Amino acid sequence: GGGVPRRFLSSIFGKTKHARARNCIGETSRFMATTSSVVQTTDSLIDDAKKKLLALKSTDELPAHQGLTSGVLSNGLRYCIFPNKKPAGRFYVNLEVNAGSADEEEHQRGLAHFLEHALFLGTEKFPTQKDMKQLLRRLGMAYNADANAFTDFRSTVYTLSAPVRGRAATVESNAGLFGSGGVTTAPTEAVTGEEEEEEEVLPGTSEDDNADNTVLVLDLLHEMAFKALLQQKDIDMERGAVLSELKDRDSISQRVAMEYYRFLHSDTVLPTRFPIGLEKLVKNFGADDFAAFYNRHYYPSNMCVYVAGDVDAADMEAKIQRVFGHQPAGPRDGAKGNDPDILAHQAPVVKWPRRGKIIEHASFRKGALTDGEDVPALAQSEGTSGAAALAASSDAADNDASYHAISHQLLTEFSMSMCTKTEESKTFQVGHLRQSLVDSLVGMVLDFRINEIRLRSKDPIFNSIGWSFSSSPREGCSMNSFSISSQPKRWKEALALGLGEAARLAAHGVTEGEMTQSVTTLNNYFATQAVMKDSLESSSWMRRVMDTVSNGDQMMSADAKQIILNQLSAGLTVEEVSARASELFEPFLELAAQGGGG
Repeated sequence: GGGVPRRFLSSIFGKTKHARARNCIGETSRFMATTSSVVQTTDSLIDDAKKKLLALKSTDELPAHQGLTSGVLSNGLRYCIFPNKKPAGRFYVNLEVNAGSADEEEHQRGLAHFLEHALFLGTEKFPTQKDMKQLLRRLGMAYNADANAFTDFRSTVYTLSAPVRGRAATVESNAGLFGSGGVTTAPTEAVTGEEEEEEEVLPGTSEDDNADNTVLVLDLLHEMAFKALLQQKDIDMERGAVLSELKDRDSISQRVAMEYYRFLHSDTVLPTRFPIGLEKLVKNFGADDFAAFYNRHYYPSNMCVYVAGDVDAADMEAKIQRVFGHQPAGPRDGAKGNDPDILAHQAPVVKWPRRGKIIEHASFRKGALTDGEDVPALAQSEGTSGAAALAASSDAADNDASYHAISHQLLTEFSMSMCTKTEESKTFQVGHLRQSLVDSLVGMVLDFRINEIRLRSKDPIFNSIGWSFSSSPREGCSMNSFSISSQPKRWKEALALGLGEAARLAAHGVTEGEMTQSVTTLNNYFATQAVMKDSLESSSWMRRVMDTVSNGDQMMSADAKQIILNQLSAGLTVEEVSARASELFEPFLELAAQGGGG
């Protein structure tokens, strides 16, 4: 029980919160913190820099990591580059399209995900699957692994990686690089005997074993983003794989997740826009449907290119400009798209305007769900037959507006989640970080107490008891959640224990000893992170950079983070943390007191 639970570390910086960026350099539309004009680096925080960090006020912006180069092309395409030499000689490039299943019309449900598949089926330069597979194999990417992608509510991301130079000696799997809640796929047909024959030299490639691959990978992404063929014969051939994936996802865990969204986010579009889509529509999508979505949503000022790896930032900037800079800014169907907004992107990443679909919550509107306004009805679940059946049985149960029970023979564990949601929050000022620190200490104290109970018992009555507070643009809200799981026969005892501990913490607060233990544990953790700051691999930096842009948070260097957190934690009091515990747990205790479901 002496470690730092991951969910509380994420509370300090958000569920997917990290950060980075600062100080605009030059007269162009790029932000760069890696030029020779920057004399202070994250590796050598001199005394003067440390004093400045300690003097930061609550409303001051958190200091940015200086390893990031970011900017925007004249057509609105954004880019972020983070040089990192682990592993040496390898780089990652992700193309994020700010369009996902939430952007679909009712008749398009599942199209964003199916289109993600279709972009791997052929482009103008690489017109066949054989060509695409040959190119990816040359770069060391398996056709169903590294050359992967995922579709989520608000975005579709294409993830590629390769050696910086030459033909790859081995296949590096990138599957699972992102723990996304979306649908992760790529075409998976086996390579046929015909494709085992001697490879041809593809456009943009070279037989030189030391050839530069960075432009080649960028060019492949450009081809997929703007030059996909989307031919009916290829779509029909791939349809079976997409339908098979839809059936494979009809698991009990997926059905429960859909019920969770149906209940908690009934005031949003989310329950009717799961990325996997509707089978009856997926069966009938044609080439024209793909072209309509592609031409509407795939355009430069609705995209961002991310690069992390053993590269030179200035060199990659020039290559991104060369490959993507000539593409017209707006949607190809003539619709009004995002303004490239060049001036806004001269600011650090943390101040970039939000792109992508805004997930609106009707319950956040002023006065909503009051004065007799009805709670939104639960959406009809149509994603899969199993999900529809589970939804029908739960709708027939003794549920109400504040309570939703699910029962199924495949569920072998009792699980209860109590949630409240509020507007999204961001962490880019010192005051924001301080609040997240307080929340993390509350969670750590509860976790220490639960672990102590578990250690004292030879047969704990619960499997897990946990709390988290996180913010995510994926759902468009912040979530305050308390959860308990146990064996089905002991659920009442587990509920009493879990809610009892929450009530005790809310009523009596934390002790001085618990406060000291939690603060010491956190400070030791971040001190270790500062020592190991150069050990992170490029795939980890890629996730952090993308989270920064998505969440609007600031990502600091490990050194700066440690200094500021030490300073902030020294100024916290037991009374402040105790008051916050009471505020956070009060909604759960009130709901428990009211009961639910009759």
